[in-house]
Amino acid sequence: MIHPDYPLGIDCEEMLVEEYDSNESTVIYNSDDDFDLSDSELSNDFELDSVVEDIFDTEEYFLDEDKINGSYYIGLPCLMKSPREWILQISVQPKTMLSNRFTDIMRYLVDYSVTRVRNPRMHIMKLDVSNTGAYNVILKTFWLKLIQRTWKRVFKERQDYIKRCKNPNSLLYRDTSGYWENRKAFPGLIGMLYKN
Repeated sequence: MIHPDYPLGIDCEEMLVEEYDSNESTVIYNSDDDFDLSDSELSNDFELDSVVEDIFDTEEYFLDEDKINGSYYIGLPCLMKSPREWILQISVQPKTMLSNRFTDIMRYLVDYSVTRVRNPRMHIMKLDVSNTGAYNVILKTFWLKLIQRTWKRVFKERQDYIKRCKNPNSLLYRDTSGYWENRKAFPGLIGMLYKN
């Protein structure tokens, strides 16, 4: 659950929910323009529609089944205005996501979502089922981006380490002493997020 005064500036989009008459659907507005599916792209092209229908056929059972509390899901979240909570809108199985193109999966998620979505963005979410049965989620995509950025730095350090070890002076030093000149541990996953 998000505290009402908590700012949502953690590198994820802020979705606003606009409510209309009770007969109309809820419209979600996303402030980011990373992935834009306009109505022209959602045309009635038979080939694209058949791909989305094939995805629906494989996901039909998963779409209707109850979700497990504490499990991770890939899909579209929705930020409700009152109370300010992220809820699970629609999700897709990892097997289906990896066996189809990203644009086809996004078309499926938009076409079969509970509400109308503008500028959708897929997230990794951890499900937290509330006492009322609402599917609240905690967005985990931010941590994935943080690890990717950190791994990029560690990978560069690894390349520099290998380059220093290939130096003829370093090779000679290792041959005579039995250990590397810098005696620094090879950068890896362990301790990767620890900042010196």
